[in-house]
Amino acid sequence: MNDQSVYTLNIERSILSSVLFDYTILDDMESTITPEMFYLPAHALVFQAILDLIKEDVPPDEDFIRKKVSQKEVSDSVLVEILSATPMSSTKAYVDSFIESYKKRTLLAILNNAKTKMLEADGEFFANDIIDGVAKSIDELETGAGAESIKTVEEWAEYYEGLPPLKLYKTGLMVVDAKTSLDGGIQAGQFVFVSGKKETGKTYFATTIMENIAAEGTKCGFFSMEFGTRAYIQKLHEKYPHIDNKRRVAISQNVYVEHRVNDIAEVERKVRKMIKKGVEFIFIDSQLRVGNASMSSATKAEKLADTFSRIGLMCQRHEVVIMMVVQTSKADHDSEEISVKGCIDADHEAGVWFHFTKDKASETRTILIAKNKQNFKRRKVDVRFDPVKHDFKIIHEHDLDKGHDDGDDEQIGSRSKEPEVTQYNDWNSPQGTDDVVDVDIPDIL
Repeated sequence: MNDQSVYTLNIERSILSSVLFDYTILDDMESTITPEMFYLPAHALVFQAILDLIKEDVPPDEDFIRKKVSQKEVSDSVLVEILSATPMSSTKAYVDSFIESYKKRTLLAILNNAKTKMLEADGEFFANDIIDGVAKSIDELETGAGAESIKTVEEWAEYYEGLPPLKLYKTGLMVVDAKTSLDGGIQAGQFVFVSGKKETGKTYFATTIMENIAAEGTKCGFFSMEFGTRAYIQKLHEKYPHIDNKRRVAISQNVYVEHRVNDIAEVERKVRKMIKKGVEFIFIDSQLRVGNASMSSATKAEKLADTFSRIGLMCQRHEVVIMMVVQTSKADHDSEEISVKGCIDADHEAGVWFHFTKDKASETRTILIAKNKQNFKRRKVDVRFDPVKHDFKIIHEHDLDKGHDDGDDEQIGSRSKEPEVTQYNDWNSPQGTDDVVDVDIPDIL
């Protein structure tokens, strides 16, 4: 037994001695200590006996403890050592040290278990399963015993008062940031859905938001599973052909790109790594590329529900924004309803939902913006892509609350009832030319 083990046992004895002397100090421990956290099994049994006696409204003294545990389980010498120990002089200091020792032992056990499995493992992909198991065990360690205890509303209010407010990410797109849409941008902690038919501009819309946020200095993550990293780099360089363009430089430095994943467990691992690098905004393209190998026998709906739930929990736990392209049903493309194909319950995970439709004749897009999953307040606008500013220019708004189209809105800008085909100077043309072209959103995105 090394010095560290003796020091841990001394602390355990002091905690138990203090509780036996005055069991009300359990309240000061904020229920962060549980029996399984004790190093010595006999100490764990004594602590459990104390908790049981308190529930039964029986004084937790030596005589009653002996009735709860046998001589074989807890010897008299162990009880003598506990009763002889010096009570804690500082509850917090002892409890913090006790929890720290527990976490170190648990972490060592997790790593040793992973080492054993790795030595015994066969198969090309077994290492990923081990990594996933380690990550989940560490998450449980961080949120389990020794973590934050249950708090009242007042206590949580005091806790959050000491923290900065949730960040609001200005997307740089008027259709999103307008007061009538999201009132300034997308708030941290949101899971955002983007849906629509092929070639309606979903990926271009999402990457533009991500790039605008990255250009302002915020670190972003991009899972480019649909087209791959090489294709994204190529499109980025086409957007900003000059190598010293400030936006191109900022985006290149602040966006972490990953396409070598195909399972939700891998996505979770990569998200955690991105967050450790300071990433706050993540775009996943797309739902169709994310599998769920851990639920091989489940239905498609069950797999999707699990995938969305896990991503939603990451948003809440880490207070990051995760935007994802999702697949909607064919019926949704021709109606005002939006739902994820194959998973009708997925919509409750979305804090914000952007749904795209396209008018082939005028090349305009209609964006349905749904927010607040409690009531899904919606805004529907017709937009046209501005290739110069990489923006979606609002040309018409539908008043869904009143059941008819709204003509003018000073907050949004002047628009006509009929979508207007607007022309822009070719952003790739030499500066100063009068060449005018009608530009559509690139099909690749």
